[in-house]
Formats: sequence, structure tokens, C-alpha cells
Amino acid sequence: MRITASGSSQHQTVPSAEPWPALPSEYEVVRRAARGDRKDYALDRLPIGEGGQAKIFNAIHKPSGTAVVVKKRTSMGDRGQRRMRREIEAAQALGSNPHVMPVLDFDPSYQWFVMPCAEATAEQRRADLQVPEKLRAFVDAVASALAEAHRTGWLHRDIKPSNILLLDGYWRLADWGIVRRPRGHTTELITKERIGTEEFAAPELSVTPHEATPASDLYSLGQVIGWVLTGGTPRANIPLLPAPGHSWYGVIRRLTQLDPLERPQDIAAFLALVDREPTSRTEPPPVRAKALLSSAATGDQSAGHQLIALAADEPEDYGVYIDALAGLSVESAGPALARNSPQADVVLRALAKHTMGKGSRQNSPADADRVMSWLFSVIIYAEQRHRWQLLDEAMRALCRWDAAFDRRSQRATMRDWLGTLSGQAAAVVAAVLRDQPDSAMLIRSLARGTSAHVEGPTAMVVPEDQGDSSSPTADTSDLPHQRRTPGSGLPDALRRNVLTLLYQQAEELGWIELSVAAKSELYNRWTADPVVGGLLLPYLGSEHRVRTWIKDAAMLHFLKALEGRGPTAAFVPRAFRGINEIAVAACGADWSVDPESVALNPDRFIAINGEKSCLVIWGSRRNFRHLLWAAMNAEHEVTEAPVIVVTSYRNDPVSPADHAKQEAIAQRSGIHLVQLVRDLHQRPAPDHGR
Repeated sequence: MRITASGSSQHQTVPSAEPWPALPSEYEVVRRAARGDRKDYALDRLPIGEGGQAKIFNAIHKPSGTAVVVKKRTSMGDRGQRRMRREIEAAQALGSNPHVMPVLDFDPSYQWFVMPCAEATAEQRRADLQVPEKLRAFVDAVASALAEAHRTGWLHRDIKPSNILLLDGYWRLADWGIVRRPRGHTTELITKERIGTEEFAAPELSVTPHEATPASDLYSLGQVIGWVLTGGTPRANIPLLPAPGHSWYGVIRRLTQLDPLERPQDIAAFLALVDREPTSRTEPPPVRAKALLSSAATGDQSAGHQLIALAADEPEDYGVYIDALAGLSVESAGPALARNSPQADVVLRALAKHTMGKGSRQNSPADADRVMSWLFSVIIYAEQRHRWQLLDEAMRALCRWDAAFDRRSQRATMRDWLGTLSGQAAAVVAAVLRDQPDSAMLIRSLARGTSAHVEGPTAMVVPEDQGDSSSPTADTSDLPHQRRTPGSGLPDALRRNVLTLLYQQAEELGWIELSVAAKSELYNRWTADPVVGGLLLPYLGSEHRVRTWIKDAAMLHFLKALEGRGPTAAFVPRAFRGINEIAVAACGADWSVDPESVALNPDRFIAINGEKSCLVIWGSRRNFRHLLWAAMNAEHEVTEAPVIVVTSYRNDPVSPADHAKQEAIAQRSGIHLVQLVRDLHQRPAPDHGR
């Protein structure tokens, strides 16, 4: 049975395309014979389940011989009685709905009640529910139960897979024990603090559970759908999202917003959102994005909000971001981003990952200028309105683009603005720059004299990264800040020991050649390792922060450390010979690296020999397409043709076929190509090339 939204969200109905099914006849017999007498039921000696202050037994209804289930209260206090009474009352009030598990009989003093034997729980049928048609039927069933409940003022507050049961081919919502009754009916509190199952419960249920709304139940439903699709283990307040681009991604993302006001507010709004998904996908996201951009340009404020939401739903769609989002005026983009911080974080982090383009579409210098100008406008908006989280994320995205393109056209405006900062704004910016050492323009501007004064005693260092990079604590700027950078609270000895261990294991496991999935699994393994995550946890506070520190503070710098560069170079057991090795391979023994020119994404520098200069771009064979694009679109003023150096390693050389193919492409492009096989050596003296 498919249900759809009908009418306004204020007066929702859930029409059915077919009559609702009657309860199986054997259970109708039990219900008609119900008289609240425990002697009518023969219970098995051992329970089949336990929870919610009750035990569940298989039983036989003696007069009819029908197999049923009896839920028997274990708590004899008033609280347990109230809980069971509510569960019975809710089932009676909603019993006409086929997607609510019915109560067939119950004890007048609320010691036990009887319900049908379910065939399975959703927990047991997750694999089946991953079939699209079955998942939609499942969602429709739960939505039907909730629509009826919400219409009459009941809130479930404990939606999870084990509480959704399959009976006679229909999914039915059960266990209404912590339901919130309609307003005006509730006279006693069932619980004082957290309500619901933490992994599936909405965040507000742990703070103000008695002020829950239908949006609280919808959050839990979103977590259940995410649990079905991802196969992942749910965690409190962390949405279970399928991969971006999945047909349910946008629905789940909106259902699981941490702010209840950012979710659909009722079942009608939820169903309308679900029903839009298949239709909207007949029109490519970039086309929809450009249409919204055009509407926003005419002053339609809602179009700007919709474009931001579309970008959050399509984080991997290059066209949405580069061709549409970057053209949205800050008057439209700013309020939409500031209104919903989690959504803004998704959008800005996704934009930061689009620096390399996608497929055959690569970013041009004009694309980079447009994106960086847009990000700067968002930064100004956030700084002027004291939206510090938005300022933080927009600055991080800008740093990523700056590191990739190093656009001179953006420098003067940014430098002037940096010089005006003080107080909290300067603290936020300084902390971001400390975390983003690969940003060429911004950090060098600061290191060369931009004065951003911050009131407060704590010193923030922004490394120019041109001194002795072998020292993990080398500081070259005195720009203050008021915010601690990730992992800065770790004792020095612990940090050194953990970095040494991580880098030793990374080298032994062949980190350079590992896939993204393999690296992700390794992050998880290290997080769970008592001698890594176990030592970091007391200082970082949660496993999520431990994993983030390992990924973004430790392993982010590993490849630079192998080159003898960066803040953690001292901790690698072995390293390459440094980027001067690249310069010699590319141009010859008389050439050296201009340290002012070193940049990343892709790795590149200017090699010099007297009056001669040459752009050298280097990386692994897997990145050859990006290297080629960067060489063809370089704007550096040099005397020689650019050189691409394709690096490989002794245990994983480039095949002759790949070598020949790359050589032919480079020749047609007028670019010199060099293949360099590299070895790790005992760590040399620091290379000051960066």
C-alpha cells in the first residue's frame, strides 16, 4: 500500500489506494474473547525477550488454541504500571490502523497484555528492506502509523528497528511504552531525563523529552532508513547517511538535522519530500541548480535557500557547485548558510573538495577566481554578523582553493581584510590558518607582516614552513589566538610517541599505495588500538575526536614528512631524498628549487638555474591527468617548458604500457615527461624546500 501526502501540512490525511486489511481471523477470535483473565493463557517457561521493564513470552490462548505473545511487567512500582498503561492506551486509541501493533487483551491492573505473534522485526529483515520497493513499503507503513498517532496528539519517541514488527505481511509499529499522550491528558511523568534509544533518538529527547514534536519521531525514522541502507551501526546524534547521490540521501539528511526546526515538521511534509525525489531526479541537479540561481537573481529568497539545500544533497556534483553555487549572491547565500550550520558545513566542505574538478571538466583560473571570490564574500558576511562557525568553515574552504591555485588576483583584498581583524574574528581566522599550512597566499601574507591583533593571552602560531622543518614545534609567527587547535592539549611526549608509532606502521603497511577505503579502515583500527586511540582518548574526549586527530592532524602530514617537510618530519623512520631530488630528475644536477614557489594540489615548484626557470609538477601515475591539466594551465612566468615528473616506488613501478601512453600524451601537449623511481632512506637532514 502506497501512501502520499494530501492537503496542507496543518491538516494531513493519509489516503489509501485499497481498504485496510482486517486483523487475521485467529487474532480477532482472541480479541473478541478477551476478558482480562491471565488464566486464559499458557505461557512458555522462559521469555523470548526482555526490555522496557517487561519480559515477553510465547503463549497459547487456551480457548482458541491461537499462538500469541504476552508482555508481562517486571517492575511492580507505579512507574512500570504507568508505562504499560500508556502502551495499552496508545494501541487501543490507534488500533484501527493496520500499521500499529494491536493489543488483544490486557490485565485491568496493567500487569500484562497480549498481542499477536510477529513474523519478524525490521532488525531481522534489514537485507530484505534494502530492495527499493520493499523499503518504500516499509517507510509508508511507519509513516501511516505515525500520521494517525500525530493527528490525535500521540508521539512515539522510541522508533527503532526492533520496535517495527512484521505481521501478516504488514509492518506494524509497536512498543508505545514511552509514548507522549495528547496535550491535556498527561498528568504524570514517565521518565525524568533521556527518552528513547540513544542511537535512534532525536537529540532533543535527551534534553527536553516532554517538549518533543512530530519532528522528533521523524528524526528517528530517518535514522532507521539510514540504518537499513548503510548497514552501519548507529551512534547518538550522528546521522546515518548513504553515499551522496543515493535517492534517499537528501531525504535522510533533512530528517536527521540536529535542529528540529530544520526537519520536516509533520508526516505530510515528509511524504511530500519523499515523493519529490524520484521526480526531481529526472532533471539533472545542475539544471535544477541553474534554474534556482536564476530565480534567486530576481530576488526570490526561497530559491537561494533551495539552492543551498540542493548543494548539500548533491555534495559530489561538480556542476551544482562550480556553475551555480559560486554564482549565488551573498545576499541569498549568507542567510541560508547562517540559518542551518550543519547544512552549511556540508556545503562548504564539499566545495573545498572540488578544487581538482571532475572527470574531463577541470577548474580553470577563472573558475578558481569565481569560487574564491564567492567564499571571500561568505567570509565577510560571517565576520560582520559574528557567525563564527560559518567563518571557520568558509575560511577552511578558501585555504584549500588557495593552496591549489595560489591566485595573485585575490591577494590584495584578502591582505587588507586580514589587517583589520581583531578579537574573536582574528582568533577564528588565526586558528584556521594554523590548521591549514598548505595555503600559499594567506599564510605567507601573514608571515610577511599582516598584523591581525587578537585580545587575549594565548599565542597562535602560523608556520611559514621555511625554517627547520625537522622540528615539529618550530614557530615562525606570533599571531595570537584564543582557540586551541586539534590535539594541542596532548602532552608532548605522548604526541611524539603516537606519531612515531603511526608513521612506522604506515610505512610498513605501504601507506602511499593504499586505497581510500583501506586508509579509512586503518583509521578505525588505530582508533580502537589501546596503544594509539586508548592513549589519546583521555585527552581528546571521544573516539570521533581521536579518529579525527589521527586522520587530520597526524596522517594528513605523513606524505610531506616523507619528503622531509612539514611539522611532523622528525617522526618518520625513513624519508625520500626531498624535492631537490625531483628538481634534479626533471631538469638536471645544476638546477635547484626556489623555496618561495613550492605549492600543493598538485605538488609543484619552480626550478632555477641562473637566469633559467622551469615549472615542475610531480605526483604519482594515478594523478597523471591532474598533473597534465595543471601543466597545461599554468600561469607562471618561466623560461622553459613545464616538466611533469611521474613518481613511482621500487615495489610498484609504472608499467611499460602506462609509461608509453603517458609519454605520448605529454608529447602531444608540448610537455616534457620524466619517470622517477624513488626509494625511502634513513631520514636525511631537513630539506628546506618548503
